[in-house]
Amino acid sequence: MAACLLLTTAPGWSANLADNTIGLTVDPEFYWDSGDYGGDSTINTYSFSLTGEYSFADRWTVSLTVVPYLHQDETYTDVVLVNGKPVHHQDVIGTNPHYPEETMHGNTTMHGYVPNAASVTTSTSTTVQETDQTVTQEVERHGSESGVGDTNLDLRYRFLDETDSLPEMSVHGGVKLPTADEDKGLGTGETDYRMGIELVKELGGWTLDLGMDYNILGDPDGYDLDNYVSAYGDVSTSFVPGLTTIFKLSGAQAASEESDAELAAGLECDYDFDRAGTAYVGMDAGLSDGSPDFSLYVGYSISF
Repeated sequence: MAACLLLTTAPGWSANLADNTIGLTVDPEFYWDSGDYGGDSTINTYSFSLTGEYSFADRWTVSLTVVPYLHQDETYTDVVLVNGKPVHHQDVIGTNPHYPEETMHGNTTMHGYVPNAASVTTSTSTTVQETDQTVTQEVERHGSESGVGDTNLDLRYRFLDETDSLPEMSVHGGVKLPTADEDKGLGTGETDYRMGIELVKELGGWTLDLGMDYNILGDPDGYDLDNYVSAYGDVSTSFVPGLTTIFKLSGAQAASEESDAELAAGLECDYDFDRAGTAYVGMDAGLSDGSPDFSLYVGYSISF
């Protein structure tokens, strides 16, 4: 990951889910984003996720997020989903990592037959390190792909309770399990790790929620990804009883040399049905090329 939704580049922890209460919270969510991510074409990504959060002790909480359905309307040979967001990358060994039938030889790319494949849209070049030979990577569009997304498991420990002068503070660590199909570009096929810290403070009728994560990415064959820092800041208040409004700002470093850093601002509204759960809807607007131009999500969380 209802209060303010945290940065989607670091999924797993969200204020949608109840804090400091022993028990189980379930949160189904639909998410859509659209953007060119610094490229020439618009990519739309749709996902449906299920998050279960269980507070098994006073200060310990475990969270599991499963993405049973993930759809990308256009896939490209130089784009892979990293934590659910399209990231451009550069092929560095002469073989396309997502479509192995396409192998580059010298300055020519030998393409296997792909039904209904569109014509080449862009072309970039890189240097094969072993021979210092320049090869050309031609980027092809392969239409839509659907499948299971990656799975995220997190463990959080609240080590400081809020006081009049100090915020509540928590640390967490997590792992991304590569359940998405890397051959479709829906994931990297590698296990990722993250660790982070979160601060929450009540200030009058407002709640301030700040967080930062360090994301350690796996090493997929054929292209390079970089570890990156992501962060978010949320401010929420209730102008109407039962209705919480959250103002959000999130960002992240680029996950590869071919992609751009992320920066987005958003607004979320949550309605509390008391014991019947909380419904929430939100939208984000990208402020940099590395972020989606627009994002929309809607979900429902309920505790048992």
